[in-house]
Amino acid sequence: MILCLGSESGDHIIARMRSAENSGGYWWLDCDVDVSAGAFPGCFTANFLASDFPPFRKQLQLLYDQLWGEASFATLEGQLEFRLVGDARGHLAVGGTAVFLPRAIAEIEQFERESLECRNDASGGTA
Repeated sequence: MILCLGSESGDHIIARMRSAENSGGYWWLDCDVDVSAGAFPGCFTANFLASDFPPFRKQLQLLYDQLWGEASFATLEGQLEFRLVGDARGHLAVGGTAVFLPRAIAEIEQFERESLECRNDASGGTA
């Protein structure tokens, strides 16, 4: 499953979930992350908590509904942090990257559903 903020061919933050694992009562999502900002591309592997995504999705939905404000994503261990900012005129940016929020919200919802399916499969039916 893939979460893409921005454009795959332009500036973006892309997370590709490889697996989900329960460790100590927390669901960790093993992801490959690809970041491209202007002339600065980079890739790394990170483990995110499944619980990192629902608050960000809710902030994105509010940003989409109001067109102003911000939505922030930050992980427990600081592997990835960014903000999307709306200017009340319909322009949204994350580090200078234009983002289409309806797609981003839908992809986060799909990311959450598929990570839940992985967690359910791994735990025998209940996450």
